[in-house]
Amino acid sequence: MSQNGVISNPLETLKSRTSTIKVVPLADIRIDLRFQRALATGTVNKILAGYHPKGIGQVLVAEVDPEEEGEALLACLDGQTRIFSLRTIAEEIQRGERAPDGFIPEVTAEVFEKLTVEEAAALFRLRNQQQPVSPRERARISLTEGDPLMHEVIRQAEGAGYKVFDPDNPIGENFDLPAKALNDAMMVVRWDTHHEGLLTRALTIQKNAFPTPDGTLLGTIEPKLLSSTAWLLHKNPHIDEDELTRVMSISGLTTIMSTAEQKMTADGMRRITGYVRGDLVTRYNKNRRRADQIQR
Repeated sequence: MSQNGVISNPLETLKSRTSTIKVVPLADIRIDLRFQRALATGTVNKILAGYHPKGIGQVLVAEVDPEEEGEALLACLDGQTRIFSLRTIAEEIQRGERAPDGFIPEVTAEVFEKLTVEEAAALFRLRNQQQPVSPRERARISLTEGDPLMHEVIRQAEGAGYKVFDPDNPIGENFDLPAKALNDAMMVVRWDTHHEGLLTRALTIQKNAFPTPDGTLLGTIEPKLLSSTAWLLHKNPHIDEDELTRVMSISGLTTIMSTAEQKMTADGMRRITGYVRGDLVTRYNKNRRRADQIQR
């Protein structure tokens, strides 16, 4: 974050940063969940079973905002699975469960000094593009990087009562807004050029139309219906949102989606979004309480 609250471009500032190759003790490296995907336990088990002191290779670490963190530990940006495995091996050796077999509690690392949190997140993303990253983890890293779009998604989702990320458990999955809906949520925010609060309004409509039996918000969001609802709100300023909510509620989520899927299949098409929009328009116009009709 630059001065005056303006978000700087970490990809640009990274260009002037330099790194050095050092041998770093394991004790000097921390796993910072702001810059990591969920731990791959299967890979950890493979490393533990087939450990060789020359097979670990080089990891990537950085000194991230040391003044703010109040500690000198280096954050691991690439290689957390290897670091975790090495620490497990060290503990097994200490307990007498494994022979030392040449083990040294240190690792060769590419070290960046004095990176901002945003730069560290951007560097993680740059170095990890070759491996699949889940939608939620990509979004979480974008948020840490300072992406204005993701900040707006968070703001509008919270405006409808939905939690997207938990600061105390950043790699967890049990949040009100499902991971599969994040891409559609970002798309809705991109449409919102006139500051209509489209995501907040569309989420509120779905929340009220399809409440879960136990009263929670979990499981109520269908991504394509979310984006379709937002599109209709965007294109029809006069729409009666209470009426749209009522129509969706009496129709039912399963009926709306299955009807759209049947029409899509009959037409030999693969993209369902347009059919969901069309179905919502038909149902709203058929059941409207006002004289106004809406267009998709």
